[in-house]
Formats: sequence, structure tokens, C-alpha cells
Amino acid sequence: PIPAMPAPSGPPSQHLLWWRPWFCALLILQTIMVVMQIVVVLDILGGFIDAIVLGLGWYAFHKDMHITFICYWGMLGLINGAFDLVKFIDYAVKAGAP
Repeated sequence: PIPAMPAPSGPPSQHLLWWRPWFCALLILQTIMVVMQIVVVLDILGGFIDAIVLGLGWYAFHKDMHITFICYWGMLGLINGAFDLVKFIDYAVKAGAP
């Protein structure tokens, strides 16, 4: 079983606040990539699922780096990345076939 996600026990720590601008930069980059995924690649369903993950990240950022939602954002991003890797491998294997 997956252990429970950590819950904040007060205001965010100084260490977490130090990471806040980097987390924002990562979310901005992820936002650009999701928009490109939907508009350029036309992967509507994948982009929608990535947008849900992105929404969790922005919600965590908006709630003063809420550690629970940062963990949810990271876990869902890891799972979604694994599915995208499988999709990429499937495409790469089939691209060489006649």
C-alpha cells in the first residue's frame, strides 16, 4: 500500500519557500509544454490529462507550497510520464517497420 501523503503542520518552512521560484519556473515551463501538446501535436486527451496534473501543481503553488498537493503533482506526473514513455517506445518500434 502507498503511505499517506504528508500534511503540513503549520506555515511552509524556509527551505520550501526557497524552492518557490524554481517551482514556479517549472510550472511555467510545464504550462508551455501542455499548450504545445494540445495546439501543435494535437494530443487533446494527453494534453487534458497533463493539464489536470498541471492544475494540481498550480494549486499547490497558490496554497503557499502545500506539501500534500506537491506530492500529488509529483506522483501523477511520474505515472503520466511512464505512460508517455510507453507510448513513445511503441511509436519508435513501429516507426521502423514497413
